[in-house]
Amino acid sequence: MRKLISLSAILVLTVVVFSCADNQKQTAPATMTTNNANTDTALNKKLLAAVMEKVFNAHNLSDKVDKYYAPSYIQHNRSAPPGREGMKQFFAQLFAAFPDWKGEITHTMAEGDQVNIYVTWTGTHTGAFMGTPATKRKVTIYTADRFRIENGVIAEHWDVVDNVDMLATIGAINFKGESNHE
Repeated sequence: MRKLISLSAILVLTVVVFSCADNQKQTAPATMTTNNANTDTALNKKLLAAVMEKVFNAHNLSDKVDKYYAPSYIQHNRSAPPGREGMKQFFAQLFAAFPDWKGEITHTMAEGDQVNIYVTWTGTHTGAFMGTPATKRKVTIYTADRFRIENGVIAEHWDVVDNVDMLATIGAINFKGESNHE
């Protein structure tokens, strides 16, 4: 009987919380009420789709990075070198090791100058990468990326990278997370 009463109390509390949340959503002022802000959000999403195709999937670092990234571009991933030139260096090495490297945006969320994308990346390890000789193995990694757009170009980038399976597949680490290379 106590379990039934506790379950009923949790159910009632859940309904009340969600009802309050719905009422707050309806009465709260919208943060983006102008058509201009909505247009900017749509344009920012299109920008990221274009960057995926024209920079990463086309492996066009020389021309397109300077076009799509701000001169003062800030990279918040400590594993990647800073700025546009650092980004070019990092991806040039990646593309050399995985010449068929491609990304597919699976989800996009945007608000104002912020765009979040979730990407599935694939490639075949045909060149040395992180001290590991080519294995000819296909790999997949997943990223969650956040971009801040300013004046129609990417000003900042943050990411979370799930690459443990890839590193294990090519033999760069074992499943205990230890490096196989000195």
